[in-house]
Amino acid sequence: MVKRIMVDQGSSVEIMYYSLFQKLGKTQADLIPVLSHLIGLNATSVWPLGRIRMPVTAGPVMVEVDFLVIDLPSTYNAILGRTWLHMLEAVPSSYHQMQKFPYEDNVVEIRGDPLHQNNTSWQKSRVDPELATHKLNVKLGNKINSSTYNGSGPGG
Repeated sequence: MVKRIMVDQGSSVEIMYYSLFQKLGKTQADLIPVLSHLIGLNATSVWPLGRIRMPVTAGPVMVEVDFLVIDLPSTYNAILGRTWLHMLEAVPSSYHQMQKFPYEDNVVEIRGDPLHQNNTSWQKSRVDPELATHKLNVKLGNKINSSTYNGSGPGG
C-alpha cells in the first residue's frame, strides 16, 4: 500500500515521484518515453523521466492510471489529478479531506484526514433513493396549440 498520495483537482496529469517508482521495484526499462514537459505552479518546466501505467485501488475499485514519473523531492509519493477523479466519477472535498464516488448501488467514501486513520480507509453506505432521484413537481398547464405555437420557446 502506498501512503502520502495527494489528490489535486487542479492537476491535469497524475504524477509519480521517482522515489516511489524505485520503491515499487521499477526500472528505466518500465518507462514509456514522453515528448513534452510539465509546467509547474512556479512556471518552471520539468521533463518527466517517462510514463508508466499502474493499477490504483480506491476502496473496491481498481483503475489503470498513467503516471508521469518525475525526479523531484516531494513530501508526497504521488499526485492523483482530474483524470483519475473523472475515471472514478469522484466528488472530492479538500475542506473535508475526503472524496465520494459511486460504486454499484453504494457510495464509497475515502477520507484523507489523519483523525480517521484508525477507521477503515473507505466505507460503504446505501444510497438513499430520495437523494438519488430528483422529483419534479410539475403542474400541467394549458396545452400548446400547434396552430399558434411558433416554436421559439417560452414567451413565444
